[in-house]
Amino acid sequence: MTRKLGTSIIKLCKENLAGKGDNMNKEEILKMSREENEGRHDECEMMAYGTAGLFGHGFDTVIISLQEAHTDFIFSVITLGFGFMGAIITLIAILALDVCILYVGLKATHQSDKYFIAGIFGCMIFQQFWNIAMILGILPITGITLPFLSYGGSSLLSYMIAIGMCFDIHRQTSIAKYNQID
Repeated sequence: MTRKLGTSIIKLCKENLAGKGDNMNKEEILKMSREENEGRHDECEMMAYGTAGLFGHGFDTVIISLQEAHTDFIFSVITLGFGFMGAIITLIAILALDVCILYVGLKATHQSDKYFIAGIFGCMIFQQFWNIAMILGILPITGITLPFLSYGGSSLLSYMIAIGMCFDIHRQTSIAKYNQID
């Protein structure tokens, strides 16, 4: 914000010296700073996955500076570093986790367990779809994290607790089925 404001103040000074900006107020200055950086996230993330190619630029190579790369734009970072193949492997890993959760939900014996797992599955699918569509420019940038990949304390903690509960439901279902056999 301070960099944007500084750039706008420099523009204001240049315009005042040229005699153009006599009556500019604070709102107009802030509007100028927003206009010049509007769409920067979209452009950078699209360039990240657009220039990566099949195998990417390498993990430590910084070609494009992404703002909030470790949180909202982690999929762009993965694609930038590992290319199309890295994106496909990431999507396969996400899909494998979703299938495992769905499997646990379908095998659960109690109705409340099935509802709980359906809720977790729905939340994860929503966040995964929104985050990846946000990176591709299909949906607006909102700050929704990619579960288990984005850095975010509360998001990561809540999903770890939810997955732990899914594991417990799976264990309880397995124990119940084992005891029915005997």
